[in-house]
Amino acid sequence: MAKKKTYTLAELVSQCDPDAPFPKELRDWEEAESFGREKLMDENQRRIDIEEDRREEPGIPINPDKL
Repeated sequence: MAKKKTYTLAELVSQCDPDAPFPKELRDWEEAESFGREKLMDENQRRIDIEEDRREEPGIPINPDKL
């Protein structure tokens, strides 16, 4: 089996066109209204949501300080 080629970050960046137009699909995604867990929340709200998740699934350890 042939060894899979690996690339450096510099090699990947050199293939990019910084003047390329931003794709419409990505622009639409960025401009779409947030909903559910996509919404940006302050730190306190995030901790509340994490604690609620923990109550729903107590077997999963969650350390909010490491998020």
